[in-house]
Amino acid sequence: MTGPVTVLQGTVLTQQLAGGGPLGRSALYTVEADDGEIYRFDYTDIVRETFRTVTNGERIRFIPDMGHPSGPRATYVILASDFRDLHYRDLVPS
Repeated sequence: MTGPVTVLQGTVLTQQLAGGGPLGRSALYTVEADDGEIYRFDYTDIVRETFRTVTNGERIRFIPDMGHPSGPRATYVILASDFRDLHYRDLVPS
């Protein structure tokens, strides 16, 4: 990825258990960006040092992937509250 990175902010709307992951309890999340666009993501898209989970109503920041085969996808998802100490340039390979 080169050039500027678009970072969006939104609110987690839903969490649907998908049955994957080591315990069979991974979830598929839906987020509504501040511009009204709907994106989906799963726990593998969440960037955290602790448990990779979010709850309904939480504010997140993410990089949109409009070319994903399953539709608009939120990638490199972080909690908005964690953003103050994090720079996306440290997360995204060049």
